Amino acid sequence: MRHLSLPRLPILASPPAAPPAGQALVYPATDGSLRARTQAGEGRFPAAARATLTADHNYTNVGFWEPLPLSLQVEPGLYELSMYVTLDADRSNPTDFRFITPTAAFGSMDLLSIQDGQAYQGHWPIFWGEEIFGDPRFGAATMSVTGPLLVHEPGTIRLDAGQGSHFQRADYDFEWEAWDTSGVDQEPSTDFAHGGDYSGKLTAQDSESRAVLFDWFTTTAGTGWRFGAWLYSPAGHPQAGVSIAWYDADGNQISELVDERPLPAGVWTLYQIEGGAPAGAVQLYAQAGMEVAEGHTTGSVVYIDDVELRTTTGWMNIYAGSYIQVTPK
Repeated sequence: MRHLSLPRLPILASPPAAPPAGQALVYPATDGSLRARTQAGEGRFPAAARATLTADHNYTNVGFWEPLPLSLQVEPGLYELSMYVTLDADRSNPTDFRFITPTAAFGSMDLLSIQDGQAYQGHWPIFWGEEIFGDPRFGAATMSVTGPLLVHEPGTIRLDAGQGSHFQRADYDFEWEAWDTSGVDQEPSTDFAHGGDYSGKLTAQDSESRAVLFDWFTTTAGTGWRFGAWLYSPAGHPQAGVSIAWYDADGNQISELVDERPLPAGVWTLYQIEGGAPAGAVQLYAQAGMEVAEGHTTGSVVYIDDVELRTTTGWMNIYAGSYIQVTPK
């Protein structure tokens, strides 16, 4: 069967008769446009509008939203909104997108993505100025969004890209459970606090093992990291602090950053390190607390507060051919 394309449709010299009430008739007019006719009258049938990225866009402004050169002017009405992007990103950080629009309401959207070779799908409402995909972390991805958009006033639809700093804290007023422990009993305490009302009371389980908070994180070579913690002990401690160790894909340690030194008695003391992941690094191990040293005993106590690990750099390359599109409905 032969299918007619738009250029092959016959051109009507005059509008056809109005269709029955409640129906719309679409026909090709003499000016080459499609027009819609109802009993109330006729009007031009608006075409889809698309903004396409004509060159790769390099994002490096970690921690902030950045407008992409993808925007469209829209009039009030109901549209089908589509987004398609392909990119590579620093997998150390959460990466996402958001729409900035005039006063508008988004319907429930179909979200599809392929992140590092894994397919994902979702169906949920998105909101003006908020993350679309929920801060995923990946290296390479193709991502799309399709769904209804009701525009209330004329304006511009824009797509922003953003990459947040990876951020893990322990302040003991609200957060601490994300961290694992080794060689230590941990409990929130109001005995002493650096910020807020609580700190973490760390009690060493024996004298032969370090007594620390720790966790593992994904990284890429060149990503900057900062790690710090405030420590306190009424009696002091012979060796305490923070450290980061970098590991390659085979689990071999490459190098480390360390700030470990005696903790003075009765003084809240900041221990902090900062540096970039070396070549070949794919993971980092971060820990904070008490080290094994002469004077470290079973039952040694150190209080810890305002622990913070975060990235200080990031990047994302959004490739040419990515686009946003609105189609009147």
